[in-house]
Amino acid sequence: MHTAPGWSADDMRRITAPVLLVIGDTDFVPIEHAAEMLELIPDAQLAVLPRTRHTELMLRTEVLGPLVEGFLTAVLSRGA
Repeated sequence: MHTAPGWSADDMRRITAPVLLVIGDTDFVPIEHAAEMLELIPDAQLAVLPRTRHTELMLRTEVLGPLVEGFLTAVLSRGA
């Protein structure tokens, strides 16, 4: 099992805040690694941006902006 550097699997299981994991489909972070994190973090969601490398994530504002807005709207509407 892979984890993020500096984070154990138990650390990830203890995260109580909602989490939006965002990676690109051509990211250097393997999708399988992100899927493992998704399974470990109790209230996590995963978004995979098409045709996007890791270094381009923040440049994809036309996709990332609405994605983050939708995530935050959903979190706030449920009172988390």
